[in-house]
Amino acid sequence: MAASHSGRSLGVITYLAQDRHSSYGRDSLGMLKRSVSSLFENYNRRAKDDVLFFHVGLNASVQQSVLPLCAGARARFLELEAHHFQTPPDAPPFERWKQRDRYSAGYRHMIRFYTLGIWEVVRAQGYEYVMRMDEDSILWSPIGYNMFEFMASRGIEYAYRLAAWE
Repeated sequence: MAASHSGRSLGVITYLAQDRHSSYGRDSLGMLKRSVSSLFENYNRRAKDDVLFFHVGLNASVQQSVLPLCAGARARFLELEAHHFQTPPDAPPFERWKQRDRYSAGYRHMIRFYTLGIWEVVRAQGYEYVMRMDEDSILWSPIGYNMFEFMASRGIEYAYRLAAWE
Protein backbone atom coordinates (compact mmCIF):
# COMPACT_ATOMS: atom_id res chain seq x y z
CA MET A 1 0.00 0.00 0.00
CA ALA A 2 1.62 3.27 -1.10
CA ALA A 3 0.95 5.84 1.56
CA SER A 4 3.77 8.27 1.02
CA HIS A 5 6.01 9.62 -1.68
CA SER A 6 9.39 10.89 -0.48
CA GLY A 7 7.90 11.45 2.97
CA ARG A 8 4.84 13.15 1.52
CA SER A 9 1.34 11.86 1.19
CA LEU A 10 0.24 10.69 -2.24
CA GLY A 11 -2.95 12.62 -1.67
CA VAL A 12 -3.71 16.22 -0.89
CA ILE A 13 -6.82 17.92 0.44
CA THR A 14 -7.49 21.18 -1.38
CA TYR A 15 -9.45 24.34 -0.78
CA LEU A 16 -9.81 27.48 -2.86
CA ALA A 17 -9.43 30.22 -0.24
CA GLN A 18 -10.77 33.77 -0.39
CA ASP A 19 -11.80 36.51 2.06
CA ARG A 20 -15.23 37.11 0.59
CA HIS A 21 -17.12 34.89 -1.80
CA SER A 22 -16.96 36.41 -5.29
CA SER A 23 -20.56 35.53 -6.16
CA TYR A 24 -22.42 35.82 -2.86
CA GLY A 25 -20.34 38.30 -0.86
CA ARG A 26 -20.48 36.00 2.17
CA ASP A 27 -17.76 35.61 4.80
CA SER A 28 -15.68 32.96 3.06
CA LEU A 29 -12.91 33.05 5.63
CA GLY A 30 -15.24 32.22 8.53
CA MET A 31 -16.78 29.39 6.56
CA LEU A 32 -13.33 28.10 5.57
CA LYS A 33 -12.25 27.96 9.21
CA ARG A 34 -15.39 26.00 10.13
CA SER A 35 -14.77 23.56 7.29
CA VAL A 36 -11.10 23.06 8.19
CA SER A 37 -12.03 22.53 11.84
CA SER A 38 -14.51 19.79 10.89
CA LEU A 39 -11.95 18.22 8.55
CA PHE A 40 -9.39 17.93 11.33
CA GLU A 41 -11.90 16.93 14.00
CA ASN A 42 -13.34 14.08 11.92
CA TYR A 43 -10.48 13.01 9.67
CA ASN A 44 -7.18 14.77 9.31
CA ARG A 45 -6.03 14.95 12.91
CA ARG A 46 -5.46 11.21 12.55
CA ALA A 47 -4.76 10.88 8.80
CA LYS A 48 -2.37 13.85 8.61
CA ASP A 49 -2.82 14.28 4.87
CA ASP A 50 -1.32 17.38 3.29
CA VAL A 51 -3.62 20.36 2.81
CA LEU A 52 -3.22 22.95 0.06
CA PHE A 53 -5.10 26.21 0.16
CA PHE A 54 -5.13 27.64 -3.35
CA HIS A 55 -5.54 31.38 -3.56
CA VAL A 56 -5.04 34.46 -5.70
CA GLY A 57 -3.51 37.29 -3.66
CA LEU A 58 -4.75 36.35 -0.19
CA ASN A 59 -2.77 38.34 2.36
CA ALA A 60 -0.38 36.69 4.82
CA SER A 61 -2.39 37.57 7.94
CA VAL A 62 -5.43 35.77 6.57
CA GLN A 63 -3.27 32.76 5.73
CA GLN A 64 -1.78 32.75 9.23
CA SER A 65 -5.26 32.76 10.76
CA VAL A 66 -6.07 29.43 9.07
CA LEU A 67 -2.86 27.41 9.37
CA PRO A 68 -3.05 26.83 13.16
CA LEU A 69 -6.26 24.84 12.54
CA CYS A 70 -4.14 22.33 10.61
CA ALA A 71 -1.82 21.30 13.46
CA GLY A 72 -0.11 17.98 12.83
CA ALA A 73 -0.43 18.06 9.03
CA ARG A 74 1.61 19.70 6.32
CA ALA A 75 -0.58 22.63 5.32
CA ARG A 76 0.28 25.61 3.18
CA PHE A 77 -1.11 28.28 0.93
CA LEU A 78 -0.21 28.17 -2.74
CA GLU A 79 -0.81 31.21 -4.89
CA LEU A 80 -2.15 30.19 -8.28
CA GLU A 81 -0.74 31.62 -11.46
CA ALA A 82 -2.83 34.32 -13.11
CA HIS A 83 -3.66 32.21 -16.17
CA HIS A 84 -5.93 30.01 -14.03
CA PHE A 85 -8.28 32.93 -13.48
CA GLN A 86 -8.16 34.75 -16.77
CA THR A 87 -10.96 34.58 -19.28
CA PRO A 88 -9.99 32.32 -22.18
CA PRO A 89 -9.28 34.27 -25.38
CA ASP A 90 -12.10 32.54 -27.29
CA ALA A 91 -14.79 33.24 -24.65
CA PRO A 92 -17.66 35.53 -25.62
CA PRO A 93 -17.77 38.98 -23.99
CA PHE A 94 -18.97 38.90 -20.38
CA GLU A 95 -22.22 40.67 -21.30
CA ARG A 96 -23.18 37.73 -23.51
CA TRP A 97 -22.49 34.93 -21.03
CA LYS A 98 -25.58 32.84 -20.51
CA GLN A 99 -26.92 33.15 -16.95
CA ARG A 100 -24.30 35.79 -16.14
CA ASP A 101 -26.40 37.04 -13.21
CA ARG A 102 -26.37 33.57 -11.66
CA TYR A 103 -22.76 32.52 -12.32
CA SER A 104 -20.14 35.19 -11.74
CA ALA A 105 -16.83 35.32 -13.57
CA GLY A 106 -15.15 34.13 -10.36
CA TYR A 107 -17.43 31.11 -10.17
CA ARG A 108 -16.75 30.23 -13.80
CA HIS A 109 -13.00 30.52 -13.26
CA MET A 110 -13.25 28.25 -10.21
CA ILE A 111 -15.15 25.62 -12.19
CA ARG A 112 -12.61 25.76 -15.01
CA PHE A 113 -9.73 25.50 -12.53
CA TYR A 114 -11.21 22.46 -10.77
CA THR A 115 -11.99 20.84 -14.13
CA LEU A 116 -8.74 21.51 -15.98
CA GLY A 117 -6.12 23.49 -14.09
CA ILE A 118 -5.90 21.64 -10.79
CA TRP A 119 -4.29 18.55 -12.31
CA GLU A 120 -1.14 20.31 -13.51
CA VAL A 121 -0.79 22.10 -10.17
CA VAL A 122 -1.09 19.04 -7.93
CA ARG A 123 1.04 16.91 -10.24
CA ALA A 124 3.80 19.55 -10.07
CA GLN A 125 3.56 19.33 -6.26
CA GLY A 126 4.03 15.53 -6.40
CA TYR A 127 0.50 14.36 -5.61
CA GLU A 128 -1.48 11.59 -7.25
CA TYR A 129 -4.82 11.99 -5.47
CA VAL A 130 -6.89 15.07 -4.67
CA MET A 131 -9.76 15.61 -2.27
CA ARG A 132 -11.56 18.84 -3.04
CA MET A 133 -13.18 20.64 -0.16
CA ASP A 134 -15.15 23.86 -0.43
CA GLU A 135 -15.47 26.53 2.23
CA ASP A 136 -18.95 25.21 2.99
CA SER A 137 -17.90 21.52 3.08
CA ILE A 138 -18.39 19.96 6.51
CA LEU A 139 -17.38 16.49 7.66
CA TRP A 140 -20.14 15.58 10.12
CA SER A 141 -18.77 12.29 11.43
CA PRO A 142 -15.42 10.55 11.88
CA ILE A 143 -13.73 8.77 8.98
CA GLY A 144 -11.63 5.98 10.47
CA TYR A 145 -9.34 5.19 7.54
CA ASN A 146 -7.04 7.09 5.21
CA MET A 147 -9.04 7.82 2.08
CA PHE A 148 -6.02 8.08 -0.22
CA GLU A 149 -4.54 4.79 1.00
CA PHE A 150 -7.96 3.18 0.55
CA MET A 151 -8.17 4.39 -3.04
CA ALA A 152 -4.55 3.49 -3.90
CA SER A 153 -4.84 -0.04 -2.49
CA ARG A 154 -7.94 -0.73 -4.59
CA GLY A 155 -6.89 1.00 -7.81
CA ILE A 156 -9.68 3.57 -7.46
CA GLU A 157 -9.11 6.69 -9.56
CA TYR A 158 -12.22 8.75 -8.80
CA ALA A 159 -14.84 8.92 -6.09
CA TYR A 160 -17.21 11.53 -4.73
CA ARG A 161 -19.60 12.04 -1.88
CA LEU A 162 -22.32 14.61 -1.72
CA ALA A 163 -24.84 15.14 0.99
CA ALA A 164 -26.85 18.32 0.68
CA TRP A 165 -30.12 19.73 1.85
CA GLU A 166 -31.57 22.12 -0.71
